[in-house]
Amino acid sequence: MSDCAVPGCERGGKLRRGWCGTHYSRWWKTGEPGPAESLKQPHVIEHGTYNEYHNYGCRCDACRVAAVEYQRQASAASCIDCGAPVWGRFPSRVGNGRCRACDVERRTTSLDELHGTETGYSRGCKCAECRAAASAARRRRRLANAEHDREYQRAYRDRRRAAGAGPKARRSHRQETEQSALPS
Repeated sequence: MSDCAVPGCERGGKLRRGWCGTHYSRWWKTGEPGPAESLKQPHVIEHGTYNEYHNYGCRCDACRVAAVEYQRQASAASCIDCGAPVWGRFPSRVGNGRCRACDVERRTTSLDELHGTETGYSRGCKCAECRAAASAARRRRRLANAEHDREYQRAYRDRRRAAGAGPKARRSHRQETEQSALPS
């Protein structure tokens, strides 16, 4: 292994055109291999930002305050059950809209309280009442989406017919194959 052909560059490794990977990629992008030293701009510290706290590990008071404020704003949701603020370590994980206490309570609700509901059926109760409730809920959803479904089916059928598929196309294909199968 030999060194890069750019004066002052000590990098070795796989050489292309006599240059190391850094200078070769610079040449590929700009047409010039550039100087031996790095072209990266040094990081300028900006205290009081969440980015400085999170990405660069600054723990000064201004950056800590910025991080706390960011977390508050990002997760400033209220519980859909009790109205309490929903706090989470990561804003993207506060998705269910319930505080921790209500979420735990909702998950531990016994099947007796949910008896005769769609949720009771989906959580495992298969009695006649829960089955009927789930069936009624499915029926309500199906009726609510009926027009959308009809439009979707109509568009699908039109696309298939335009492409040469459909009942008439199948019939004519079947007739052609039957005709060709007959002895002449």
